[in-house]
Amino acid sequence: MDAEEGRRIASALGGHKQAVRTREQLGSDPVAWINYQPPWQEISRSEPGLLT
Repeated sequence: MDAEEGRRIASALGGHKQAVRTREQLGSDPVAWINYQPPWQEISRSEPGLLT
């Protein structure tokens, strides 16, 4: 990855302040993990070979 590509990715993802605000909205790691489980279960059922 070159520097320009890194800047484009960083711009698309947003800045550090935005990441911190998102983290504050999600809550703690256990809360994020619990909220991720239903989508993960759906994805892993519909795409069984996804990680192989």
